[in-house]
Amino acid sequence: MKRNYYIAGFTWGGDSQLDRFKEEHIWENGYDEKYEDVYNTMRVGDHIALKSTYVKNSKSYLRIFCTGVIKKIHADKMRVEVDWKECRKDLTDITWYANTLCKIDNEEHIKRIFNMDNHEETKQDLAELLTTNHNLILTGAPGTGKTYLAKQIAQQLIFGEVKENLTDDEQKQFDEQCGFVQFHPSYDYTDFVEGLRPIQDDNGNVGFERKDGVFKEFCKKAEKNWIDSKKSIDVLQKEFDNKELIDSFLSNAINEETIYKTKNGTEFNITDFDDDIISIKILRNKTQGNIDIDININKHKLVKLLENDLQLNNVRDIKQFFGYTNTQHRDSYIFTICNEIRNLSKVNSVQIDPIVCKNFVFIIDEINRGEISKIFGELFFSIDPGYRGKNGKVKTQYQNLIEVGDEFYDGFFVPENVYIIGTMNDIDRSVESMDFAFRRRFAFKEIKADDNIEMLEELGELKDEAIERMKRLNAEISKIEGLSSAYHIGAAYFLKLKNYASDADNGFENLWSNHLEGLLREYLRGSLNIEESIAKLKAAYNNESPENNG
Repeated sequence: MKRNYYIAGFTWGGDSQLDRFKEEHIWENGYDEKYEDVYNTMRVGDHIALKSTYVKNSKSYLRIFCTGVIKKIHADKMRVEVDWKECRKDLTDITWYANTLCKIDNEEHIKRIFNMDNHEETKQDLAELLTTNHNLILTGAPGTGKTYLAKQIAQQLIFGEVKENLTDDEQKQFDEQCGFVQFHPSYDYTDFVEGLRPIQDDNGNVGFERKDGVFKEFCKKAEKNWIDSKKSIDVLQKEFDNKELIDSFLSNAINEETIYKTKNGTEFNITDFDDDIISIKILRNKTQGNIDIDININKHKLVKLLENDLQLNNVRDIKQFFGYTNTQHRDSYIFTICNEIRNLSKVNSVQIDPIVCKNFVFIIDEINRGEISKIFGELFFSIDPGYRGKNGKVKTQYQNLIEVGDEFYDGFFVPENVYIIGTMNDIDRSVESMDFAFRRRFAFKEIKADDNIEMLEELGELKDEAIERMKRLNAEISKIEGLSSAYHIGAAYFLKLKNYASDADNGFENLWSNHLEGLLREYLRGSLNIEESIAKLKAAYNNESPENNG
């Protein structure tokens, strides 16, 4: 979805609200419903600028005071929360944004008002390409900063902008909404989607249980956010209060070591819990030699029963509610806990806010190094941009082991708010293993060697020389028969100069000897006149003539 840009005033009846807006991190409409039609187009992640106009020497000016990214939309149609940044400047020729709130459609005006340079435009263009296609692969020569750029695109989708430094809270949010994995030849379906994993209980018995892979686990977070964002505040409040009541009950039961009885008299107590399971200890189980037994029960079942206010007279009522063929043994413990909680007084909880739908970005580094068909399995279908959400639902290999309450109980799909970025070196021989069925599900964008030069800012005073050497070397690479821009040396290689900070005088020589020369020889393997070509490349790198280089 394409990002929107707005410009807004801050004066009500002659009184400036500028300082208050900046201090409270908001923009507020002081004119009731006058600009509601424009307000209704705003979304989280859109950009907004605060402005005023004035005339000096018969010339009109637009003054920009600060720009920001919208973080939250309030239901009252009067206010948005904004992460403001100071950006004071005066502009001419674009002074006709006179209304208190205007949407900007002119691309040149957007660039000037929001200080967008070419690199920012590239990131925003790629972010919009990803938003449109849901799947994007960044290709290019080694070291062109594809992984670096993928993380910046992820920031663009998550925060609405690329941030130089993340606060602790922003880093936590980024880690929550951005997944990362690197493919390799031994990576498989069980790592990525799901599979059986060995477990050992407290009694030393070894068994197997189904475990979500990294991608499915990531999709669960995204799907929960997607579903919650569609719920009314009343439903969210009820669910929140319900969770508080359940967790309070379970915590007290553990702390007080309370003993409960099932309907048939079996005694048990609660020993632990998390978002998915409740751990209980069955006390002195006669069928197992009069010993205590530890088991886990499904917490999601308990939540569903309480949310639906189901009257439970016997354990069979649970079977009927969930549509089982047979009564499940562990339901007798859920039956007891559910009725115990129903007898508690409701808790007085804090009031919650509506949940905003967020973007979740999953980065697959070196995507071509894994065996794609083995890793993705049935997901070939559901990652298709046209089948995001429940339209792309598939039954996985372990579907019969999925428990009630799981977001993908009826089948797995990739949620609509999940975006996938892959990176790959397009000269890598493993590229050939990617079939057309997979390729057509992704948009491809080549990243050239000088597309991410800004990463060399880290080199300080060495930056300019590094850029010049990189450009000369790549120009010479393009002259060699059999090579092309796909073999250029990217900026990431020059960041290795930081490894030689203690020997700065020889840093560029060490970079050549220890990193670049070996790579270039690999490129040239099997070609004629390798030594002559290497001499020309080194001469270009050092800005010397080949005859003086050797």
